Amino acid sequence: MLFTITKKEVIMKYPIIVPAYYYFPRKPDDVLIFLAGPVLGGGDWQEEFFHILCSQTAWTASFREKMLPRLKVIIPCRWDKDHKFATNFPEVFEISRTGDKFTDSQTVWEISHLKEIVCYENGFIVFGLFPESKDNPRSDGNPYARDTYGEIARYTSIANFKHSTGSILVGYDERFPGIDVIKRNLQYFLPEKWNSNNLRDALSPTHLALWVADKIMRRYANT
Repeated sequence: MLFTITKKEVIMKYPIIVPAYYYFPRKPDDVLIFLAGPVLGGGDWQEEFFHILCSQTAWTASFREKMLPRLKVIIPCRWDKDHKFATNFPEVFEISRTGDKFTDSQTVWEISHLKEIVCYENGFIVFGLFPESKDNPRSDGNPYARDTYGEIARYTSIANFKHSTGSILVGYDERFPGIDVIKRNLQYFLPEKWNSNNLRDALSPTHLALWVADKIMRRYANT
C-alpha cells in the first residue's frame, strides 16, 4: 500500500526521519544515521537529538546544503503522521506486510539497517545511552534498555570483524545502568584509538548530536 503525507511546506534542508514502519527510496550516496539505544522509558531523547542535528550551525553553509539532503536519520520509534516532525517523513512511503510475523517485525527492520551501516560504512550507528525517564519510565514489565546491551555487543563485534568500527559512536551518561561494565567491555575488545575517538560521555542528547554532527563533517567534508 502506498500512502502520501501532504507537507505543509517543502523542507529540503532537513534530513528525513524514517519511523520503524516506513520503507523509503534510497540513493547510492545516502548517509544513514541510525539512532540506537533505549526507546521505551528513554524519555524520547531521539526528538532532542534530531532537532539539534538539524538546527546546529557548526557546519558551513556549503556543507549543510550538500549534506542534509543526503542524510537519512533512522529512528526506531513508532512516530506517526501526527508527530511534530512528521513533515520530515518521506512524502511517499510504503507499508509492506508479508504476513510473516518474523519478517514483518520491527526487529528485522532494525537489523537490516544496522547491518548495512556496519558492513558498508555508509553512515553511523549512534548509541545514546541515557538514564531511564523518571516521568515516563518503561512500563511493560521488562528491564530498561534490555535490548540495547545486546545491540552494543553485537554490532561492535561485527564492526571489529569487518574493520568498520569507525561507523559506531557511543555516547553515554554516567547514570546509565551498567555503563561501567559496557565501557570495560568496549575497552577490552576494541582498539584504544576507537575508545578515544568513538566513545565519550554525553551529558544530554544535545551534546550527543553536536558530537555526531562533527563526526559527519569530518568524514564527509570531501565527498
